[in-house]
Formats: sequence, C-alpha cells, structure tokens
Amino acid sequence: GVFIYVNAGHQPPLIGESDLPGLFLNTGYSGHGVMGSPAGARMCVDLMLGRADPLRNPFRPSRFREGAVAAKKPL
Repeated sequence: GVFIYVNAGHQPPLIGESDLPGLFLNTGYSGHGVMGSPAGARMCVDLMLGRADPLRNPFRPSRFREGAVAAKKPL
C-alpha cells in the first residue's frame, strides 16, 4: 500500500481552529496519529466547545503566523 504522512514541518501537530472560522484541525502527527490523535481530538473538542483557552494551546495552527515558531529552512 501507499502511505502518505502529513507533518507540521518537524513541529508538534496542529490542533485547533484554522484561519477559516469554524474549521478545526487535528493533524500533523507524522505517522504517529494512532498514538497522539485521540488526545488531540479531546483537546480539539474542548477548544470547539470553549472549555479550553485557544491562546494557551501550544498546538494552535496560528502559532506560525504569530511568530511563536521559527520557520524551518529546507535542507
């Protein structure tokens, strides 16, 4: 079979609301989703329902735009 792994550029996964309002992400586990995605899904649901503070979420997709993460340069 063919396996396609999506990752967040050697960064932690993307969990939370995207730049498109109402679209929440839980992705970027680089093949380890079976281990991490259940906990990520729980965090995503808490964010969706307002039970978690999106600004305290270290996995928020906006962290790249905010400059909270340095961009990785290609090898």
